[in-house]
Amino acid sequence: MLGACGWLGVRKEVIAVRAGEGGKIVYRLEKAAPLVTTPLITDGLLFMWSDQGVVTCADAQSGKVAWQERVEGGYYGSPICAGKHLYCMSREGDLVVLAVSKKFQEVGRVNLGGGSHATPAVAGGVMYLRTFSQLISVGGKK
Repeated sequence: MLGACGWLGVRKEVIAVRAGEGGKIVYRLEKAAPLVTTPLITDGLLFMWSDQGVVTCADAQSGKVAWQERVEGGYYGSPICAGKHLYCMSREGDLVVLAVSKKFQEVGRVNLGGGSHATPAVAGGVMYLRTFSQLISVGGKK
């Protein structure tokens, strides 16, 4: 089980505990841990996207960090995984796309024309992106 917590400006951490063993801590990650955004696990990898734009990829079982890179922007919305990509919207209104990989790869960045504090959503093959002034849908039938 994985948990994230933070105390404004004092401490931020992501902790993995082994269920059924009295909450034994398996590992703790503090460097660039998020305060607002939610960590994500996919394909055995843990991704932490900090509020300041530092993205960390670690092994979900051991906590061993594979890479840690800064992507431009500040973030309140959490990353999502669709296919083999992570999507996260910056406060400045950029949709940032990273590869789900043990090596850092920024696949793309699209400016949506307005700021956002939202997490992208996917339903029925359509991705929904909300900025402060608009709702954008990507994909689906035309």
